[in-house]
Amino acid sequence: MVNLAVSITGGNHKGDRIENDFYATPKECVTSFLEQEYQYLTNKKIYEPCCGDGAISKILIENNLDVYSSDLIDRNYGDTLDFLKVTSTDCNAIITNPPFNIAEDIIIHALEELKVEYLALLLKSQYWHSKRRMTLFEKYPPAIIYAMTWRPDFLKKGSPTMDCQWTVWRKNDGNTLFKPIRKKV
Repeated sequence: MVNLAVSITGGNHKGDRIENDFYATPKECVTSFLEQEYQYLTNKKIYEPCCGDGAISKILIENNLDVYSSDLIDRNYGDTLDFLKVTSTDCNAIITNPPFNIAEDIIIHALEELKVEYLALLLKSQYWHSKRRMTLFEKYPPAIIYAMTWRPDFLKKGSPTMDCQWTVWRKNDGNTLFKPIRKKV
């Protein structure tokens, strides 16, 4: 029987989670994001701390961006280390699709501890629909939220159920813009 709550919120139809929350980022998520944000990244050294199999990193590199990649789990791409234990980095930007259960920890660590000037996370579209996260949003208002106008097929089964968005922190006036983006392959 399908767990309706899991299905509605974007989980898989069995109600199971993939081990270590590894859902590789579909290419169109990154290419659509880059179409909007490339201008802000050309002179940055980018850190991809949840690189998995390199899905995001490879596309950033293909677009001539400087990228350092790591992941907590060794998937034969990037260094193996725990981003939340990193105390300094020479990177000034972070772009990642984090395990959703530690997204808030990653936001706080990147902005408070590492003090990066640019942060972009692929999140569930309802990420900010939480009273508990309002304090985080007010303390660190994103510059822009890109609502994806399609559902990424993380499971490659042809029937995606989860709506997503890119949330970007970069220099801004404290007001968060909201912009829908179209799928670019």
